[in-house]
Amino acid sequence: MAWFAVGAAAAMLATAGLARPTVALVTNAQRAHLAGMGSIEAIASFTGLPETAPTKDLMIATMVKLQEVKGIRSFSEVWLSSPDSDLYEIEYRQPASTYVFQPNKDVFISQIFNPRFRQFLSVNQSKAKAGIKAGEKISFDNIKGEMLDELVLNMFGEETYYNLQKKLGMLLKLESFLDSNAILCLPITHRGKVAHVFSYVMASAEIRRHFPDHLLNTDKSKPVLITLSGNQQFLNAAPKNLQFVSENLPTLSRLARQSFLTSSRVVMHDANASGSPVFETLPAKYSAYIICGQRNTRSLESINAELTATAARYFALAAVLTLILSLLASLYFTIPIRQLTEAMQKIIREDYSVRLIETHPDEFAISARAFNKMATGLKEGMLLRNFVSESVRDTRTASTEIAEANICQVTVLFSSIKGFAGMQNQLAPEELFAVMQAHLSAAVEIASELGGEIDKMIEDKIMIVFHHVREADTAAVNAAISAAAHIRGRVMATCRHHTAAGINTGEVVSGTMGAASVRLSKTVVGDTVNLAARLASVAADMQHGGIVVSGASVQLATDGRHFQKLPISSVKGKTHSVEAYLA
Repeated sequence: MAWFAVGAAAAMLATAGLARPTVALVTNAQRAHLAGMGSIEAIASFTGLPETAPTKDLMIATMVKLQEVKGIRSFSEVWLSSPDSDLYEIEYRQPASTYVFQPNKDVFISQIFNPRFRQFLSVNQSKAKAGIKAGEKISFDNIKGEMLDELVLNMFGEETYYNLQKKLGMLLKLESFLDSNAILCLPITHRGKVAHVFSYVMASAEIRRHFPDHLLNTDKSKPVLITLSGNQQFLNAAPKNLQFVSENLPTLSRLARQSFLTSSRVVMHDANASGSPVFETLPAKYSAYIICGQRNTRSLESINAELTATAARYFALAAVLTLILSLLASLYFTIPIRQLTEAMQKIIREDYSVRLIETHPDEFAISARAFNKMATGLKEGMLLRNFVSESVRDTRTASTEIAEANICQVTVLFSSIKGFAGMQNQLAPEELFAVMQAHLSAAVEIASELGGEIDKMIEDKIMIVFHHVREADTAAVNAAISAAAHIRGRVMATCRHHTAAGINTGEVVSGTMGAASVRLSKTVVGDTVNLAARLASVAADMQHGGIVVSGASVQLATDGRHFQKLPISSVKGKTHSVEAYLA
């Protein structure tokens, strides 16, 4: 505790701005912190009093100032030794809470310390004069000195005895079986000359006065906290006296005495005692305190109840974790299956852009890759269907082999743009293709609507085939005439160009042409197709184009339609007579 008190005091002095390394101490840190109080000038500056103030006032003001800075009293008392006076001391008085300056009446202190102080002052005075009173001897050769030397050696040890003989400024640790104390003796100069010796006394008894007694308690219904101080011969207790502690807290008192003997912490649990109390004693590090505590634990029933509640909580936690793991395991399988199901629904809705994640670390990754490959193929097929006729797709769906040719009844429509050959030299490529695109768009639209199939397109000429469901199918003929009229009207409205169409009905040879692994095209051939093409040429030779229908088609047309017979009986490339009508 002495070293701790010295360090705290030195820190306060340094904080006050009085550090000035002029006094030799045991360590450099002590020298830097304590040298600042080595002169009357520094003390006056620290306290705010003038240098001419009485020494006792300066000392009292120093103690008050140190207490204000630190918040507690750092020193139990301070001694003043002067060349021409006895030893004086400053002592703190309670309950008045004041400092008193008075002569030191302790014979032991006067015989041990004061002669040494006065000898030091005498040596350091600028004028040689006697530093001791008449009849007072400092020599340790006589019986009195030997007795004092032996007493100091026995009580405080060789180190303290040796330090007492050295130069002032050393820290003296005085440890006895009763208490622990420390004394720091500093020479004080005035105007450059040594004038006094101040001795700062730090006692463990002073530390005990600062203990927070309001935290102590002897009521066993609450946690018990008491302190014991002293030794085996002289033992004190707080907040009650030692007799009260021994009678009311016998186990704790016994453990406290054991801590005094072993200087170690003692912990014990008395499970058989009422309340199943736990005891603990802990020796203080910097004082003669033993801090003792006692606290009752709960009953066995309450412990069992808590253990049961804890087990129930762990069981509930395990159940929740099991449920979570089961849910995660189910999600591990159900999520990929749900994703596959949703993707298949999109495929059904002809959304072929859907894809599955292929990073699943099991067989789901294989399924995802297979699905993605299928979706890619379907998307490519959807793009290619624009280039393959519906009849070809139907043929390939029905059989893996190229379908054989057969004879069937159809109505063939040939539609072309009148004067297209001349347009190629008159229109820009973009304009020419715009006319062709308008012609084709109109044909595709009406063919899809009326059940026809675009067989082929050569330049501006489009061939549309309407298959007969039965012999003499009037619906196919009416559809072909309506389609030609629709195409003519749309092209005129869009491009302001006339179209020429030829329609004929009869038997044709139908079949799929091309290599099975490359490109397939279902088409019809025969005299019926050739005549339809010739009738389209006849219409193209007319001033505004038109729709020219063969006699075979007119015979199957609905009675409500009106046709004008054309004055021709033959067409180019045909040897037999031909009947042609303008629709």
